[in-house]
Amino acid sequence: MSTTAGPLPTPPSAVRGGVESLREKSFWLLLLGIVLAALGILLWAKWPVSGLFAIGLFLGIQMIFTGAGFVALAISVRSR
Repeated sequence: MSTTAGPLPTPPSAVRGGVESLREKSFWLLLLGIVLAALGILLWAKWPVSGLFAIGLFLGIQMIFTGAGFVALAISVRSR
């Protein structure tokens, strides 16, 4: 007793919109990854003498990027 249902139809416009949105986000994710990798290398090389300084620095930079992402999200939602 199995009911066979075909795949659900996906509107092409929804697929195209999702791909375009992913391309826009990928730049910011790549930039964030590069910045965090560079900061990780600096920490590994013991650039900041104090570990507490490094934690504060990284947390501050992460908060700046997160805030910028929220601002960009708000602007994109508002423009629609």
